[in-house]
Amino acid sequence: MKRYLALRAVAGLFTVIGGVAFILTFVYIVISSIDALSFASRYRIAPQFGPMIFTALPFIVSAIFTLAFGQLIDLIVNAAQDLQEIKVNMSRQGRAMYSQVEGIHRNVGFLATNRQGNVSNPPENG
Repeated sequence: MKRYLALRAVAGLFTVIGGVAFILTFVYIVISSIDALSFASRYRIAPQFGPMIFTALPFIVSAIFTLAFGQLIDLIVNAAQDLQEIKVNMSRQGRAMYSQVEGIHRNVGFLATNRQGNVSNPPENG
């Protein structure tokens, strides 16, 4: 539906931004790990991964929340579209049921008011 197109675009944008941030954060972690290992092997000390992890942690959390927010918007849009579809289908079914009931009502009215005795022949035009 055209009505939800802008919300879908926003959800896609958040999902893409979160995904790119997630990937870039893990690229940073890999590069920092390689750097920490090379520094440790050069000076023959134990590698220090703590500062790198604490530096990357806010980016990981923000990437996860951005992805989740994009998915939440997409979920809400899907639910709204499903509700709209249910509403349209119920409206169609309601109109069909109304026309059936209206046709039965016409036939019953005809049978009740027919004075000639030929009740088995309802009118063709209803």
